[in-house]
Amino acid sequence: MDREGWYSVTPENVAAQIAERCRSGVVVDAFCGVGGNAIQFAFTCERGASCRSSRADRGQPTH
Repeated sequence: MDREGWYSVTPENVAAQIAERCRSGVVVDAFCGVGGNAIQFAFTCERGASCRSSRADRGQPTH
């Protein structure tokens, strides 16, 4: 994980609370970033999907 990822990842305890509140059969994390919430969704939901798009994926310069 890069510096921006460490800065922007949801803290584990917060992600766990979010996942518990969203507990259901299927969850889609459309803005997963580095995947902090997606990992917690995997622990609490039956099925999950995450989508990741970064500047590098779109051919834009990264900092």
